[in-house]
Amino acid sequence: MIKKKAWLLFKKQPLWIVLFWLSLFFLLLNPWAWGAKVQLEIKIDGETLLQEVSLLSRGTQSLVAVEELFPEIGGISYYSPIMKKVRLVYKDASWTIALDKGEAVSESGEVLKLEPNQVVVVDHTVYVDTTLLEQFFGWQVGLQAQVEAPSSVTPSPPEVPKTSSLPQTASSQNLLAGVRFYTHRDQGKTRVTLDFSKEPPLHEMRQAESQVFLYLDNCAPGPGVGELIRIEDGRVRDVRVYEEAGKTVVRVSLERPVKVVKGVLGGNKPRIFLDLVDSVEAETSVSENIKPEAEPRVEEKAPATEILLPEDFVNLDVVVIDPGHGGKDPGCVQNGYREKDIVLAISLKLKKVLEEKGFQVYLTRDTDVYPTLSERMQVANTRRPFAFLSIHCNAAPVPSARGVEIFVGDTYYRGEGAQEVAARENQIFQLETNLDGNGKWDKMFSSGFYLKSREAAAELARLLLGGITRKTGQLDRGIKTAPLIVLSDVLFPACLMEVGFLSNPAEAKNLASPTFQDRLVQGIAEGIVAFRNSSKLKQYVSGNGQ
Repeated sequence: MIKKKAWLLFKKQPLWIVLFWLSLFFLLLNPWAWGAKVQLEIKIDGETLLQEVSLLSRGTQSLVAVEELFPEIGGISYYSPIMKKVRLVYKDASWTIALDKGEAVSESGEVLKLEPNQVVVVDHTVYVDTTLLEQFFGWQVGLQAQVEAPSSVTPSPPEVPKTSSLPQTASSQNLLAGVRFYTHRDQGKTRVTLDFSKEPPLHEMRQAESQVFLYLDNCAPGPGVGELIRIEDGRVRDVRVYEEAGKTVVRVSLERPVKVVKGVLGGNKPRIFLDLVDSVEAETSVSENIKPEAEPRVEEKAPATEILLPEDFVNLDVVVIDPGHGGKDPGCVQNGYREKDIVLAISLKLKKVLEEKGFQVYLTRDTDVYPTLSERMQVANTRRPFAFLSIHCNAAPVPSARGVEIFVGDTYYRGEGAQEVAARENQIFQLETNLDGNGKWDKMFSSGFYLKSREAAAELARLLLGGITRKTGQLDRGIKTAPLIVLSDVLFPACLMEVGFLSNPAEAKNLASPTFQDRLVQGIAEGIVAFRNSSKLKQYVSGNGQ
């Protein structure tokens, strides 16, 4: 009787009170606590790195969000909810965690049984026990002080720090907080990155035949910054930081002539980076164009998202279209249709329409063949397009799913279903890059995501989405981001388009219809023309020309 009265009393309460007490009840029952940000201290090869990550803890057990950690230290973290697998890669060590089997398997075939709750997934975020990371990679991991408030994280290029990056100081003075480098062997370049405690300072750059100097105004070396950093990768000999005439000087000593490309990034992780790139023209450009005794040119501080590239980098007449899949890879096969056939038909029509508008258009394939990832990138980057479009069809377990969504490359997933789409579209490239034995899988998190304007790519996606939905009446599913391998090494504004769902019988029939394809192509072309005339593209191009 008492229980019945209590239930009736509870039942009469307003809905918000019921939900509050239910939430509190389940929270008290949950032994996990998460959401805190901590400073993680990792000792790798004798060096100590500090990285801010999200923490999931219970008692003495501590788990960290690996997708926040690995890209920041030059590793790879990839989670496939469809395959129920987590892949962690750092340098030569690679582990695949099978969540459904409760085990982890190394690249060499070593099998490690997991203890309960060593790997936990919360809202599509993978947390891994720090002791497991120590077993996998031989690190020494410790937790530092908790960060008071989580801050948004701007993805950094995938560079393996060779010197420790120092936490920002509370001092009002801007500090050069750390110097790090990474050798991109497949791309023939070395990147040297300077991290700052505040915004990137005003600076000037000079080159001599065997040295590059960066002079930083109103910026002092942080504690521990100034030791000689040996690189000796055949391109760069070493880096030294010192003070001279009231300026902080960063001297990069070269082992052979290179082309120097400078980038400036603001935001939460302000930095200046120098890409030292192999080039057949590098010898003359270094020794003749810039003399060491030349009058210094003080450069204005670049905008936060600006990347500085050679002035002839973009061809404003060129579009590259990548019809997804092809040949041995049919893509989605749903309702009697194959993705590879439909996207090829759409791409051929789009090529014709754009050429009629005066554009130069190149396809990564124009027949039913399978171009490798490197072949697709060869077309994309040698043609120097102002827009790269990879065209695909979508699929979902629920037949009612419909509409158009467009992806911009990023190291983070944003948007409903982004991880599922990335798992499907990346799958064959994973097999291809894993089998070729030359480490190209690392290119998924390569500097390709950083050597193009994110703002320009997002603007391209917005205009394409608007054009398509206006012409076809399809549902607008929004702009999303994911670490899509096919976009990772495109050096220009690039998008992956999911133009509709083959798993939806009605939309599949439309996508196979020549009449509907014509409307779809007109919408894409409208977006391309609008992007060609957009202020965002003009800003991107003018930034490249400095």
